[in-house]
Amino acid sequence: MQNKFMSELKEQLQDLPKAEQQDILYDYEEHFRSGLEEGKTEEEIAVSLGQPQAIAREVKSEFRVKEAKPVPSADSVGKAILVTVALVFFNLIFIIGPFFAIAGTLLGLFASSLALLLFPFGLLFSWHQLSGAPDWLMGVFAMLTSLGAGVLMVVGSIVLTRWFYRLTIKYLQFNVMMIKGS
Repeated sequence: MQNKFMSELKEQLQDLPKAEQQDILYDYEEHFRSGLEEGKTEEEIAVSLGQPQAIAREVKSEFRVKEAKPVPSADSVGKAILVTVALVFFNLIFIIGPFFAIAGTLLGLFASSLALLLFPFGLLFSWHQLSGAPDWLMGVFAMLTSLGAGVLMVVGSIVLTRWFYRLTIKYLQFNVMMIKGS
């Protein structure tokens, strides 16, 4: 069954360059080898791989797409330069300001979180003033509230920062795609 499968596949791949044919045939021989080592029969392996004609059609289409990749020309380079310049101006006018505003806001959230986390320690240092006062219990509640709010703000800030990071990476990838023209 393996020999029949491989000979049909080889016959279907005649249009491709010899080196490409050999690579593909070698890959499918490896499939058979590894399948036999796993205890499968040649027939089971051939069925799982599919029809040689379908495999050859897919491989040929992938090869043609790869072969047809555009070669850089003066026109495509000119378009890339024009898109790059336009993106630079767009980014300077519309993106940089909001980017730094959001980054500053995130930094402010982290600073506020740190202040809320450190507030209970400040109260502990002045505890001697609170211990004699009738509202010392209010100080304990203030410390716990501040600590809880600080922890929640840290978690929220981390989530927002991750979201902002992912959004920034996607926007940068979009810019690269625009420049490449894809």
